[in-house]
Amino acid sequence: MSETIKIKHIIENVLSGNRLSVNDAVYLFRKADLFTLGDASYEFKTNIHKEKVYWRKDININPTNICVSRCGFCSFRKNKSDKEAYMLTVEEVLNKVIKSKKMGINEIHVVGGLNRDCDLNYFRELFAGIKKIDSALFIQALTAVEMNFISKVSKIDLKDTIKILKSSGLDLMPGGGSEIFNGTIRNLMMATKIGKDAWINVHKIAHESGLLTNATMLYGHVETDLSVIEHMNIIRNAQDMHPGFLAFVPLSYNIKNNILSKRYDLKGSSGLYDLRIVALSRLFFDNIKHIKLPWVSISKEVASVSLSFGVDDIGGTAYEERIIDAAGGGTWENVTEKPDLPDIISNSGFVPVLTNSGYQGVDE
Repeated sequence: MSETIKIKHIIENVLSGNRLSVNDAVYLFRKADLFTLGDASYEFKTNIHKEKVYWRKDININPTNICVSRCGFCSFRKNKSDKEAYMLTVEEVLNKVIKSKKMGINEIHVVGGLNRDCDLNYFRELFAGIKKIDSALFIQALTAVEMNFISKVSKIDLKDTIKILKSSGLDLMPGGGSEIFNGTIRNLMMATKIGKDAWINVHKIAHESGLLTNATMLYGHVETDLSVIEHMNIIRNAQDMHPGFLAFVPLSYNIKNNILSKRYDLKGSSGLYDLRIVALSRLFFDNIKHIKLPWVSISKEVASVSLSFGVDDIGGTAYEERIIDAAGGGTWENVTEKPDLPDIISNSGFVPVLTNSGYQGVDE
């Protein structure tokens, strides 16, 4: 069988409703023409979402950059003794929420460093305070890494920790901290946070507790083709066993101000590689409804093109986001600026739909 015929056969099989195998996914990733992948992922996407593309008007609040982990790919973390180290009080965070709400923000996204002072009581008070300001504000917060850390420092069972925070107002957990699950790659990345089994376990418990989550993958560094597909397969299998992932979120690694890029002289991901990743993701995940590519990790230009390569969620305004920004990503500085995400979506030929990360209130 020729290469062209094999690629056509694999894609026809997927678009007929059959699951893409790991071996076939690797073959497509390595061999398929980008536009062949794009056409297939576009058809797959529009069968689910038609021409809708989702976005949100959110503010990213990073309560602290003090972190006990020293991951080689991170440009954000600081030691407590560093001059640039900070930790926001609950009151300071709530004041940001009050100001941003006046500008029409509909979601609060909270992630930060692993700081012992940001314990269960801190986040319980914070989430309850946000809901007191406006119960309609959607709270997406705390990666599996943070949730695991909070459970340990607070000496409270993980299941109880999740239940307490959910009852305090937490609506959704982001998927951060997964990076690439392959152990060899994680060692090269100097990933010092929790590994595959612990990450999956946190999300499993969250799903069993009725808390929906997302799943991520960090790419564009020292990963291999196989490690990318294996990572996605682990998430797909986890979704089969314990459903609850709303979106798969590939995140492009940003090279500035971190050890990893210097050690391996990394140049970062290209726009063509970004598109190949998201197109393959859309074809691979038959059991996760949304493929989300936040514009802050790439660019608005690539984000616009990605909508024709399987992406149905462009992310949010991400006002004040500091983690990706520290590594060279781009965000709006403050909430007084008018977001152009709806224009990007409509100018790309799609229909912008303002929602939250739970996709609530959206008639699909």
